[in-house]
Amino acid sequence: STNLEFLTHAPDYAPAPRGGACKRRVDVAEAGVSGERVESMIRRLRGLLASRRCVDAVVILAGTNDLAQAPPRYILEHLAQMNATVARACPNATVVSVTLPELLRGRMPRAAATIAAVNDVLRTRPHVVDLYNMTCRECLGRAERDALWDRDGIHLTEAGYDAFGVAVFVALEGILGLGDRRLRGADPPEIRAPPRVLDRPP
Repeated sequence: STNLEFLTHAPDYAPAPRGGACKRRVDVAEAGVSGERVESMIRRLRGLLASRRCVDAVVILAGTNDLAQAPPRYILEHLAQMNATVARACPNATVVSVTLPELLRGRMPRAAATIAAVNDVLRTRPHVVDLYNMTCRECLGRAERDALWDRDGIHLTEAGYDAFGVAVFVALEGILGLGDRRLRGADPPEIRAPPRVLDRPP
């Protein structure tokens, strides 16, 4: 689904104190809607950004629910509009793009080509979490596939979303300048196949 519910650890994230003086807090706003399509996301994103103070970063995973009906160009145009919406509302915010995950073969015959075309463009963006490469079935052993993927062939398991959340967390660490950090309370879950996080300078 097109959502941000994978940010499972970010709300408990805090900088490691230096002499007890650092008390910075990282606030996370999760505003995903399961099943939402890109056209609706643009309208809702405008409202969300207008209703709060400027944010430091916006993580966008969008287009998975449009694969059955929309060509790559349609998805990419709407993703570009989302980026522009963030830039207008919060000029200093960083957009983190998330590549589309693969779908079970045969479920949507044309989806694979659309996913590949969209992801090729997304990988050229300055900040990218490559969910596709992280969860690609051909990149994982059978045990890892079973651990990360739900039987429906579309959604990740709880462990898969946890691993995804860690990948987003790693990307945001660098963007937010939180180099000397730790998770408060518990370590993130182990990722047996480390996520491929692409973070290119602008």
